[in-house]
Amino acid sequence: MEALFVSKDLIGLTSRLFAGAALTALVTAPCHAQAQANSSQTGAATTSGETNQSVTAAAQSPDDIVVTAQRREERLANVPISITAISGDQLNTAGVSTTQDLTQVTPGLVWSHSTAYSQPTIRGIGSRDTSPGNEPNVATYLDGVYQPESTSTVLELANVERVEVLKGPQGTLFGRNATGGAVNIITQRPSFDVIGQASISAGSFGYLKSTGFVSGPIISNKLAASVSMVDDYDHGYIKNVYLNTRQGKHSGLAVRGKILFTPTDRLEFQLNGLYSDVDDDVGVSGQPLNGNTSARGGPNPNNIPISILIPLGVRTTATGKVAYNNTTIKEVDFHSKYDLPWVSLSALLSYANADTKSLSIGDISPLVLYNITRDLPADWYNEQIIANSVGEGRIKWMIGAEGFQGSSTEVHNIRIGGQHTRSFSSFGEVTYEPVDNLFLIGGIRYNYDKKEAFYRATPSSSLVQGKKSWNNVVPRAVIRYEFDHNTNIYASYTEGFKSGSFSASSPAGAEVPANPEKVKAYEAGIKTTFGPVTLNAAAFYYDYTDFQTSLATAVGGDIVEILQNAPKAEIKGVEISGQLRVSEHLRLTTGISLLDPKFTNAPAVTVVVPVLLNGLPDGGKSVEADIAGNDLINAPRSTVSLGANYSTKLARGQLTIDASAYLSSKYYLDIGNRVKQPSFTLVNATIGWTTPDGHWNFNVFGRNLSNADYYAANTISTIADSVTYAKPRWFGGGVGFKY
Repeated sequence: MEALFVSKDLIGLTSRLFAGAALTALVTAPCHAQAQANSSQTGAATTSGETNQSVTAAAQSPDDIVVTAQRREERLANVPISITAISGDQLNTAGVSTTQDLTQVTPGLVWSHSTAYSQPTIRGIGSRDTSPGNEPNVATYLDGVYQPESTSTVLELANVERVEVLKGPQGTLFGRNATGGAVNIITQRPSFDVIGQASISAGSFGYLKSTGFVSGPIISNKLAASVSMVDDYDHGYIKNVYLNTRQGKHSGLAVRGKILFTPTDRLEFQLNGLYSDVDDDVGVSGQPLNGNTSARGGPNPNNIPISILIPLGVRTTATGKVAYNNTTIKEVDFHSKYDLPWVSLSALLSYANADTKSLSIGDISPLVLYNITRDLPADWYNEQIIANSVGEGRIKWMIGAEGFQGSSTEVHNIRIGGQHTRSFSSFGEVTYEPVDNLFLIGGIRYNYDKKEAFYRATPSSSLVQGKKSWNNVVPRAVIRYEFDHNTNIYASYTEGFKSGSFSASSPAGAEVPANPEKVKAYEAGIKTTFGPVTLNAAAFYYDYTDFQTSLATAVGGDIVEILQNAPKAEIKGVEISGQLRVSEHLRLTTGISLLDPKFTNAPAVTVVVPVLLNGLPDGGKSVEADIAGNDLINAPRSTVSLGANYSTKLARGQLTIDASAYLSSKYYLDIGNRVKQPSFTLVNATIGWTTPDGHWNFNVFGRNLSNADYYAANTISTIADSVTYAKPRWFGGGVGFKY
């Protein structure tokens, strides 16, 4: 394995911080987080959809976290998979409000954004493509329900019980295009006790957020229901220097209802409904990085000064129209579970509809050379049935089948394109303990995908269509040895598969699809606890073929997405996470990710290079290049997350201080490695006090205390290099009540 690059600044800062604490080992932080006691009460017995599709973390203590990463309840220390699990309370104190913020607490995860599209990447595997119907290769699940649309996976994380992240290809159990990994969001479950909580907080930039959750029985021990809500707003932090207005605004409302019916001890049904409506123009309020926009050489009849035409100040924009981006999601899902003495049967049915409407200015200038409107309607269905063995014998097994149907359309200015997907998969896994403490795991999954694409340039143009199907079998093999209750080592081989896809934004893309991408993943790791220290470490190697990558290029007054394959890449890496319980009051945590993510064979891939006007960048052009040796996108070679939690009695109540830091080395935003996110450090902190009766909580918080300049969104095209900076340093406070 080649030597891994590690930022000297990151190593130096890490060593200084932990030398003072005399840490003898590195420990899990947000990664392997202790769930709160109430989480175990309300979430330990999840419904089939939540349990069987989740990587559930419901912990009684840091030494005994329980997960269901292999579709059955197991101690986290016994699961031979790299997992990050974060409780809802920990998300709040760390300043994690949406799925995009998970980057701050998850080593190896970068959650980027491009105009209306969400783009998560785990360990260098992710997608920049924005074609309709091309699902991300980091799969997102909400209460066990697969979310295939990249326009609808930046989700609010209020009233969430926990979030779990599986790292690496999930070929056997979560294999729906999950070559990079899977993110699962578990919301609070209905309770047969009357419980409730509410909060309101306010802060800089007009920030105002309110949340609420209430649950209780309708029929004692038989029928329970819950309703949760989150409503948040801020008036923006980006200055439009041409229109003299604010952009970077956010306004979101999400309402979720659940009904739980348990007619017997062995049988249960749960019906969930979700409505979400989010306006967020951060991704479409960019500025030209280093002044690179085709507006430089565009017609300027009003002689707009260059300082206004191409603003260079951080967190500014200069569009001639106010861009917008709105996404509405409606989802309903039904879960059932029936427990027999020897097998547990579960099933899931769901339907969802999402519609995104956006306006972006491709040249991000007052000239409005590329006025791009999008309407992105989509709907999808999921079906699942699983049989899981029950008992403590030497053989445990699980078999299941899944169906998926999705339809995604893009009305882009006057053109229209889209893709329909029909998919079926069956899977199974067996765990065998031939001798005490030695476990052999074997799994296999069969995938079948059929896709039909269409494209029409104008209402009077002829319809271009394409159709193709793919099938694939992916295996998983693991060996695990349990030295004692607290120490396990494992080695695994897993394959991942992401089906081929059309790029229905052009005639050629709607006729000829990109090939499927495949990953062969090798991983070895250790999970151990000794005294006050918990340590988890893993080393991995990925053989990555036919990486699907996209290029945004200008055609007339439009932007067309070109989907292509890079033949071969390799990813080598190490992750270490840990936790030190210094005392009953103080807990220190950290997570480190080191990557070597590079293309090894990519001789003729299309990239964007700048066009110069009088020596200054004036947009770009598409050229073929050999990118072998380049880094994959959104893949920092080193990241470090640090955390400290201190709690003590104060005025008979409980004082809690939480501080966290996230340090990232530079990484690239394009496969040509021309545009990069420089290294940065992000620091958050929260101070809270809970009343003696535990009902009221008061807190103040600071976000981005280091005032880091890092990108919340970016779009690299032949029109412009557009980036949107995240919020600068800001502060707030709030009050919460629970009973």
